[in-house]
Amino acid sequence: FREYLIFHSIPFDAVTVHTPSRGRILKAFEAYLQEGGFPEVIATNDPIIKRQLLQTYYGTIFYKDILERYAIKARSVLDRMMGYALDSYAGLFSISAFEKMLKSAGLSGSKRTIANYLHYLEEAFFLVLVEKFSYSPRARAMNARKAYLIDTGFAGLGVPFSENRGRLLENMVAVELYRRKQECFFHKERQECDFILKSGTKPVLAMQVCWEMTSQNEARELKGLLEALTKWKIKDGLILTANQETERVFEGRKIKIQPAWKWALRQE
Repeated sequence: FREYLIFHSIPFDAVTVHTPSRGRILKAFEAYLQEGGFPEVIATNDPIIKRQLLQTYYGTIFYKDILERYAIKARSVLDRMMGYALDSYAGLFSISAFEKMLKSAGLSGSKRTIANYLHYLEEAFFLVLVEKFSYSPRARAMNARKAYLIDTGFAGLGVPFSENRGRLLENMVAVELYRRKQECFFHKERQECDFILKSGTKPVLAMQVCWEMTSQNEARELKGLLEALTKWKIKDGLILTANQETERVFEGRKIKIQPAWKWALRQE
């Protein structure tokens, strides 16, 4: 996002973010979530050309980076997987559930094949995969993973949803963590927490991402965060939103709420 602002000549120093120019940053951030960060895409103002470029990149990944490189035979399975990723990004990808989905569509694809293709999609920089946190490597490998698109612009090629801003925001955070080479996981038991950040052998930060904290979702987001903090004995909790900045005290814990764009601009 720093590079995106620099490209568009939008200042973002510590002083600017507290002036009327803050509005330009917020507008740019929403555009960044929608169109992603591929240079050619953001260099044009024509939405049709933007989409055509993203479709070209998508096709290149499908045909050259995976189909030809790995001599894929089950082309229809790969096609289904990539299409599924466009529609369900920032969600869980279960190999077993996807195998059942293929069978119901009359397609054959073993769990091993699906696992291999998932790995190829990660190797080709189409997906970022995040494991469920556990101290056991075997347990991490056995659980479903969350799948994020390497660029949020690809999301626009899937089935349009009326309200997908929260998922786009979470996807952006996942990609930024990946770019920072931050080892991260997710937490899911009775409640869910989007990201668990690890340093060395210990989890050090729990993060939730939502577009806006409201009276309807506040309890859910805070409970998920608190469960992760308690379960893994983590001191710090953070909630990233589109543009809210405050603190909440929940069951004796002080939780910081910060704009995701501001978090993305900080020097790691």
